[in-house]
Amino acid sequence: MVKIRIYGILRVYIGSSEVEVDAKNIREACEKICEIFGNEIRNLIFDKNGNIYPSILIFKRNERVTSTDILVDPDTIIHIIPAIEGG
Repeated sequence: MVKIRIYGILRVYIGSSEVEVDAKNIREACEKICEIFGNEIRNLIFDKNGNIYPSILIFKRNERVTSTDILVDPDTIIHIIPAIEGG
């Protein structure tokens, strides 16, 4: 199972700092989180066109991911970090 570490406001909605899902790529991992935790999470991660918001930073292990088509294997750790807002 792919481990997904959750940060920021997403952690409040999910209620945990880590989730495990079965996924073959980054997009599928993000979609699985939305299936499990619902539309509130989907609206924070994906825009109306189904694209991940540019303000959501995704890392595979320690490298920033710019394509959601990147493959993952069961020992992959993904970090999903929403932008920090406020002033």
